[in-house]
Amino acid sequence: MRQKTELHQDAADRTAKDIRRKTRKRSASKENIRILLAGLRGEDRIWPEPETS
Repeated sequence: MRQKTELHQDAADRTAKDIRRKTRKRSASKENIRILLAGLRGEDRIWPEPETS
């Protein structure tokens, strides 16, 4: 029974990866460099600030 569950999990993981791959935002290399430089300058947040309670 365990093998069957693992097969279903593998298929589910593969399907999820396929969906992410197909819906991933594609940017030109120049756009990627612009985003990186803006983040290094501090103009854009690359990582969200942690929420404080």
